[in-house]
Amino acid sequence: YNLMFVPDEVNKISYATSFGVGAIPWYQLSRTCKYLQRIEHLSVREIKGAEIIRNIADRDAKVVCDPTLLLTKEEWANQIPTRRVVDGKYIFCYFLGKNEEHRKLAKMLKEKCGYKIICTPFLDSFVECDLTFGDEQLFDIGPDDFVNLIRHAEYILTDSFHGSVFSIIHNKQFLVLNRFSEGGQSRNSRIDSLCSLLGLEKRRFKDNIYSEMIEPIAYNTVEEKLSDLRSESIQFLKESLER
Repeated sequence: YNLMFVPDEVNKISYATSFGVGAIPWYQLSRTCKYLQRIEHLSVREIKGAEIIRNIADRDAKVVCDPTLLLTKEEWANQIPTRRVVDGKYIFCYFLGKNEEHRKLAKMLKEKCGYKIICTPFLDSFVECDLTFGDEQLFDIGPDDFVNLIRHAEYILTDSFHGSVFSIIHNKQFLVLNRFSEGGQSRNSRIDSLCSLLGLEKRRFKDNIYSEMIEPIAYNTVEEKLSDLRSESIQFLKESLER
């Protein structure tokens, strides 16, 4: 993962890498610095990652967009044709975490809007409450189904980074719930950065599931910010590869 198997003279690039945590444990600091110094071109997907690299290795890393965001909505349509997986209006719940309160919030949203809940349970681990959660539980689905479930959903409720990413790509009404509690080992930073870079801080759930979900999203502004970030990210790749 750190390209330690690559000879020193070979050009090494990190693209949109993620530490996955808010801080590096003290006992890994020296090794992490050593690994980072060998990579000529460093980029990360979250602001916190750039701060970690600056503090550990005294180097500037470029904050770029996740690889999935390098493609536009139209380009994704060319890769994955549009089709309906589920009929009717629905709330797509894409949860990786175990928080039972998130399921309760989804049920509250359903009571307000009347849409059925579609979910994909047991993605990361077994969650007992998911045995009865949702109006339709989908198990046998692939990446194309995942993208199409987001495309056709009225609302998306998720604790997932890529659940958020594909909601943004397809200009959907969505809210993000924290999968992890805050702290040094929190993995929320990639979602924090995504929302901050694109001006979507209000899509982080606070206290009113329905009013926050239906609040309009200024996707024209979001698309402008995303287009700039996409261009900068592609430019980073070109310059790094042209070494």
